[in-house]
Amino acid sequence: MDHRKIVCVIALLGALVGGPPAAWSQEYRIGFVAAITGPASSLGGPERDVAVMLQKELDAAGGLTGPDGKKRPVRIIIHDDQSKADETIKAVKKLVADDKVHVVIASSQSPTSLAVVPIVTEARVPLISMASSHAIVTPVKDRYWVFKTPQSNIHVAVHQVNYLRARGIRKIASLYVNDAFGEDSRRGLAEVLKGTGIEAVYEDKFEHADKDMTPQLTRVRASGAEALIVHAIPPSASIITPGDVPGQVQEDVLVHQGEPEPIGRDGPGDGHDGSHGGLLRGFTDGPGRRPPPRPSGGRQNTTEAGPPPT
Repeated sequence: MDHRKIVCVIALLGALVGGPPAAWSQEYRIGFVAAITGPASSLGGPERDVAVMLQKELDAAGGLTGPDGKKRPVRIIIHDDQSKADETIKAVKKLVADDKVHVVIASSQSPTSLAVVPIVTEARVPLISMASSHAIVTPVKDRYWVFKTPQSNIHVAVHQVNYLRARGIRKIASLYVNDAFGEDSRRGLAEVLKGTGIEAVYEDKFEHADKDMTPQLTRVRASGAEALIVHAIPPSASIITPGDVPGQVQEDVLVHQGEPEPIGRDGPGDGHDGSHGGLLRGFTDGPGRRPPPRPSGGRQNTTEAGPPPT
């Protein structure tokens, strides 16, 4: 059972079995909205596949047994939001008002997830997001009905900083996609950098549709940064590749865990440079630097780089 499947099972059980008896019916209804098409489909497609797989397994098992001891069938109602917040809103409104779902799992991206928080809050229907922005679940007092499965961006930043310290890096550049995910990730890194002796000497944003990063990368070169951190998900994460970046940071280009697949010039799946989401892209041991311990595969996952900095 892979980790995505485990996450979904936990989400289903936690949301359904914990529901109030008054909400129970002849079946458990789960609304599921993902970016099955559109720019974020490399995330939403696999998420949809897991939902379909779980539906088949739940059907074969005869459903789920609730706290009253009765087994009920489970129906997962799947919608594609096309990677667009307005489509996420339409789908969630329909699931809540027309389908009377007991829980909503939505969506693949931080902006689309944040867009439906007011809807589920007013309807008092639990929302489980598959995106990582800390703002999705905070402040907690205003997010009583909202949960998410991934770690927050600030948690990823802790391990990125661990890696930078182990490498002896003191100056970094930080480029982020201009949306709720990119801003949240940038802000999380800036918070964790405080008091570490590592300075973000250059920060800048880029747009989803950008094709040419020459202006930003020219400024990265001039900044004296020793490493580059990119805060983005597909397809934006593919805009910057190791061959594009200035020579002094080519050894240390960290890609956020929001990029789940090998990426290269043509986006997810190309992987011509051996890169991978959450991993360093094409790095070697730089002169005068102490490399961190590496897993047996020879790559460094920035989400598994050790304990928080002290």
